Amino acid sequence: MHVGCSNNKVMYKLKGIIHFGHAYFTAHIIGDSAETWFHDEITTSRVCISEEKFNTISDIYQTRRYKASVRIYSTVYKNAIDPALAS
Repeated sequence: MHVGCSNNKVMYKLKGIIHFGHAYFTAHIIGDSAETWFHDEITTSRVCISEEKFNTISDIYQTRRYKASVRIYSTVYKNAIDPALAS
């Protein structure tokens, strides 16, 4: 996702999604290489379960009965139109 105008752009990369429902939450964590992990305190306890690559999941925004409530992004680059120009 890009936010900004003209030469002042900021690129954000999706890093996590929180799904909320029935008084508790589940989460997907997305790594730098598009690997994903699933976390659900009730079924996985303190462990994250490795899942398929992010770009192969059919619907990351609705999984395991719940819709996405929160999306978490990180900054990839700032003030550059082309990522190759970013420092």
